[in-house]
Amino acid sequence: PYSSVNIVSPAQDEVLWNIEGQLDVAATVDPPLQAGHTLQLYLDGQPAAMLAPGNTSTRLSGVFRGAHTLEAEVLDAAGTSLFRSAPLAFSVRQ
Repeated sequence: PYSSVNIVSPAQDEVLWNIEGQLDVAATVDPPLQAGHTLQLYLDGQPAAMLAPGNTSTRLSGVFRGAHTLEAEVLDAAGTSLFRSAPLAFSVRQ
């Protein structure tokens, strides 16, 4: 079982400037992702990206100015939710 899933980039309450809609996201999973397990990212409560198995970072497009929340969820090979991070808040400014 997983004991934690945390988004480490962006940071909680971080204000990002002029990112032109491109957001780099990185997460940590403890213990590390098992074979066949993936991360699903949620931006503002909506599915935003399904990472390739084993990956814990990606770039999201279409993230524009305003306040946002980001969550990461570990899924097994069948798509069953195993662990979900707490929501992380950040904002984008121009």
